[in-house]
Amino acid sequence: MITILSLIFLISGFLIWFYIKKQPNKNRRNISIVIVIFTGILIGILSPNEQTSTNEANITSSKNISSENNKKQPTKDDRKQKSKKSSKKIKSKQSEAKEPRKKDKSSNNVEMLKGYAQSFGLKDSETIQRLVGSAYSSTVIDNNMAFGWWTPYGSLIRIDDSQSQITYVYKSDKQSSTGLGELLYQGHTIIQKAPSKYRSYGPTG
Repeated sequence: MITILSLIFLISGFLIWFYIKKQPNKNRRNISIVIVIFTGILIGILSPNEQTSTNEANITSSKNISSENNKKQPTKDDRKQKSKKSSKKIKSKQSEAKEPRKKDKSSNNVEMLKGYAQSFGLKDSETIQRLVGSAYSSTVIDNNMAFGWWTPYGSLIRIDDSQSQITYVYKSDKQSSTGLGELLYQGHTIIQKAPSKYRSYGPTG
């Protein structure tokens, strides 16, 4: 609107000059003067309104751009939450990787302890009694001799039942009232070590 009024204002100013200098005409000159005055007043009234509207449009557009930028840019809380989630994922993956290792290690320890229990149960009682105080410990449980043996995979307790002649080897369990845990070996009691089949002969003369 202002551009049209400005164009009319310029044309009217040119006509004033034209009707004064080139082709003198008082009536047309006066009409041109009135048009110039009227368009000047309209331009003065309308120009502030259009400037405010354009300023408001610029402000709203800048607000929209800043709000979009704020939405796009993550805040400190968002960064902290993302870092916490990533650390939790890493920890969960590490724990998942450690779990099978722990299971394998624990199962390997159980098998090794069973092997020690079998070796303990197959020893003859005379040898064990001879080594009490150095390699083994001894006590009496229910009127039966019991022997203790510490291994790298846990402590073992061997009980020789004098009536049934059966040897039992248990895993030591301090939380149990009897101190006996899982039964790892059961077999006939070997009282004396079997003599060697081979004899050594001295030199003949």
